[in-house]
Amino acid sequence: MGRIHDRQRGDQLAVSGDFSVSADTSAPGRRSGVHNMPTSGKRRAPQGHRSTTAIRSLSDDVLPSQTRRDRRVQILVTAAAIASDGGYESVGMRSVAARAQVSLGTLYRYFPSKDHLLVAAFGLWLERINQESSVAQRSDAVPFSRLSDLVNCLSETATKHPRLTEAMATAYLSADSSAALDVKKIRAQIATMFAEAMGSTAPGNHCVQIGEILADVWTSNVLAVAHGRTTALELQRRMQITIDLVTRTIGKSGK
Repeated sequence: MGRIHDRQRGDQLAVSGDFSVSADTSAPGRRSGVHNMPTSGKRRAPQGHRSTTAIRSLSDDVLPSQTRRDRRVQILVTAAAIASDGGYESVGMRSVAARAQVSLGTLYRYFPSKDHLLVAAFGLWLERINQESSVAQRSDAVPFSRLSDLVNCLSETATKHPRLTEAMATAYLSADSSAALDVKKIRAQIATMFAEAMGSTAPGNHCVQIGEILADVWTSNVLAVAHGRTTALELQRRMQITIDLVTRTIGKSGK
């Protein structure tokens, strides 16, 4: 899981939010991987493809065809697979284009920069985890048990794939103003996941507000987990403390 699988064809998303991609564009007899790919950190579009603050990565709702949507997912899965092997620094726009078998110009039309690309991959990763966990569909009677389970699922999956998590979290936390809308969308996505897991169990039904606070706490700590500065258990503990404090405060306010 989380590796490039050689000798298979077609990109796929594996379980538990993990990405697997099998597009092998390496030379015959060579192992597919990211070991020889550029590690230049943040890269901007080459001459003729320079991004501006007015340029944003394409979202599914504006793509005109299923083929373009499939290509977008293919690019994201490829980038995530490379990141799974080598982290943020291993992801280069040229290497992603080559492995995804698209032109560099096409890649930049979808994603103006490396951070746009990895932030979008983050969104796809979250979407897959949310779909596979089915936490929001459970009917637990105990308040916030679904929320705690979702937090644990996210944190444990992030720990299992530290390089991928480090790449996505680094892009999310360090993206410049040109990717601000993309980052805002991911924050809203995480907050919605938490809010849906809570259902109507929050005091005064403040699910969205609690979800936004939890999204900020989780994203600010998940990079430390990926870097080994803290553990998934510690992240879960911090999240539970935040849940308790926020719900207690809202409950006392009666609003």
